[in-house]
Amino acid sequence: MDNMNDNELKTVTITAYMNLQRLKASPDIQKELANQECELKAKLEALGIVVDNLKIQ
Repeated sequence: MDNMNDNELKTVTITAYMNLQRLKASPDIQKELANQECELKAKLEALGIVVDNLKIQ
């Protein structure tokens, strides 16, 4: 996170908080989790980070 400025760090933190709120309010938590995972995977891949080997079994 050394490369992040204060506004970027605030944005990431707000997004994490909002994602938790979305989970809490969701009538279908599994669907919401899948949606958030899909979104985050796309963001990581856009940054060049492959997540296929990062799955916990």
